[in-house]
Amino acid sequence: MARSNETMQHSLIPLVKQVPQRVVRIEKNLNSLGFFSPLVRGKEKRREKTVSVTRVLPGGARAEAKATIISPRDLPNTSDLDKYLAFQMIVADIKRRSGSIVNPVGFTTYHLLKLLGVKPVGKRYI
Repeated sequence: MARSNETMQHSLIPLVKQVPQRVVRIEKNLNSLGFFSPLVRGKEKRREKTVSVTRVLPGGARAEAKATIISPRDLPNTSDLDKYLAFQMIVADIKRRSGSIVNPVGFTTYHLLKLLGVKPVGKRYI
């Protein structure tokens, strides 16, 4: 028996799995300053970064602000950004459930790693 054209068309359409999107509230200043920097392979790790922002004020005057980020170890990289965003999700969830945030914020490494989508095994638990 031959299939109808409609049945054949439906079988040729690939199914796309919808991934739910999550909105993460972040600290605007850390995001706009470029606090988290990508790693540069083969170069010595950076311990200092200067970021400058120039704005034109009403009346045409220019204002420039500079921030120097200095770290005794290495500057935070994009992997650290992923962990920071997962932490922000944990904080938002706590606030949604209880209505307020109290220091210290309690969470487990397991929960953080699950939010990051990595297996919570081995060196990741250190």
